[in-house]
Amino acid sequence: MPRRSPESHEPLASPVFVSEPDRTKPPSPEVPEDLRVEHDRLMSEYLPLKAKHDAFKAGTGERPTLPEYKRITALAQGILDTRKGRAPLETEPTSELHEHAKELAKELSRELTARAREFGQTMEYTIRPPELPPDLTEAHLAAVREALGSGAGFAERVLPALADLNDLDETYTDAMYPKEQSQTDKDRGLVSYRPSWWKDKSDKNITKTAETWGEAFTRSMRQELENVGGSLILIDTALKPKDLGSGRQHYGTTEGNDPNADPLLPLFREAFGSEANRFNHSWDDLETKLIPLAEKKIKDELKFRGLKEVSFKVMLVPATLDNIELTLNTPQSSTTDTWEWTSTQLKDGENNDTGHRLYAGRSVDGGAGSLGDGHRSRSDGDLGARLAVVFKKLDTDTRT
Repeated sequence: MPRRSPESHEPLASPVFVSEPDRTKPPSPEVPEDLRVEHDRLMSEYLPLKAKHDAFKAGTGERPTLPEYKRITALAQGILDTRKGRAPLETEPTSELHEHAKELAKELSRELTARAREFGQTMEYTIRPPELPPDLTEAHLAAVREALGSGAGFAERVLPALADLNDLDETYTDAMYPKEQSQTDKDRGLVSYRPSWWKDKSDKNITKTAETWGEAFTRSMRQELENVGGSLILIDTALKPKDLGSGRQHYGTTEGNDPNADPLLPLFREAFGSEANRFNHSWDDLETKLIPLAEKKIKDELKFRGLKEVSFKVMLVPATLDNIELTLNTPQSSTTDTWEWTSTQLKDGENNDTGHRLYAGRSVDGGAGSLGDGHRSRSDGDLGARLAVVFKKLDTDTRT
């Protein structure tokens, strides 16, 4: 089971409505056109959140997060205001999202520190909250979920800055890529140990160094974190399946036999054809067909909802985050004998792209601690993929 500290649990609360908006009642005729447009935008965000809340109360759905509860209340008040011809108060919960990001960073700090303690380390991790793009709100995150997975399949995570992970030094890799499987991890259902080739000398024709594969992998992950670390990420959380042969398996369950369990299957089939799933795709095909489609769908959804443009990037999951996710949140995916592509480029000793990419997660080679590499043109029936949407403030970001 995922390790969660008791203090990270959100209080069970319900939104307090001054008055719940009638879902069928339009603004009065004298309401100006700009407020009518704002009313419709608020309703388009309110309805799916309220439906989630109603499903939870009826016992048929998951509990909304605390930011979602707060958002429902703010939206309800904004809708009532626009119906009365008043401009709503600030309904973009940027400050609430910042608070949520802070809590995610604190939770990850606790979990990484607890992980270090299990390996006899005394250090404490302090993960800094990401600096978010201007105007990013919970509404943007909801739009991404809807655009890519019909509202399901993604969770917020913090991808730490490199310095916050001790520059991926030996203390970090000893805990997150253990030298051997621990009984504690085994008892919690987590497979995690570094692969047998970690200590082997790398191929000089590829890395142009005398490093081991483990050193080359770690150096490459450091380089990637220099660029994308310190971000808020929506990560695709579908479980990784076991290998059923010829790439027939589907994400969403460890058994891999239920295509309906994968919320991103329609996206993959739109990109690769009606019989496709997440397997048998090269890294290049994912980058040139799937990711541009995902980015277009997000932009279209943001425009449809009348939301401001924000800086974001769709990518495969960075190897560092894949390891953190399997270790702390979805250990079930560490138990299946399939790989998945990561976004991480294998760099040579001069920091040039080797054309190889890291893949991760195969149970028989270390599960959460497993890493391998293959050329970007490779495609296999046991090599899948998951997506991440990265939100990070850029130097060019300014509030409009």
